[in-house]
Amino acid sequence: MRKLLIILFVGLSIFGCNSREKQPEKKAAVVDSSLSKQAAMKLIQQGVDFLNQQDVAKAIVSFEGAVQVDPSNLQPYMYLAEIFIKMKSYPQAIGVLERAIDTFPDNGYLFYMLSLSNQGNQTPLPAVLAARRSVELFQAQKNEEGYKQSLLLMESLIKTEQQKQASQTGQMDGSKPPQRTVDSF
Repeated sequence: MRKLLIILFVGLSIFGCNSREKQPEKKAAVVDSSLSKQAAMKLIQQGVDFLNQQDVAKAIVSFEGAVQVDPSNLQPYMYLAEIFIKMKSYPQAIGVLERAIDTFPDNGYLFYMLSLSNQGNQTPLPAVLAARRSVELFQAQKNEEGYKQSLLLMESLIKTEQQKQASQTGQMDGSKPPQRTVDSF
């Protein structure tokens, strides 16, 4: 089935390139785009089926194929990012999300997921920057739920990093961190 789609796609591309009339070229481009979208949807469905069968490796191949066939479809990027995050393959998740952001720069969820991936990858500055960007996007789009989630994530990342720095500073100068008591809260 894939071979048939590829042959059909190549055949239509060649037909469109050899045509001397302007109108058929435009028509061929529309057909090519439509075929690409259909092929991508089939690959996405195939990937979902593989996930349901718990064959993650084949699912990844299907979703990557969908991205190659139709990079303007957000779905396969999201599936790939979620797979890599669940597998704790944060560098791979970051790579997929950065490719998606190149195509969808105004998607707050991509930046939110990028922040989570950078947090898992123990790269705090990129995590905070991605969270901040998701906050900005959600706020501009008046997405209150996304805004609240991103803001909480960003604040949590900043607080964690401040605590690490305070702990390291206390260890470097030889002093003990201040003891917290019930009265100090």
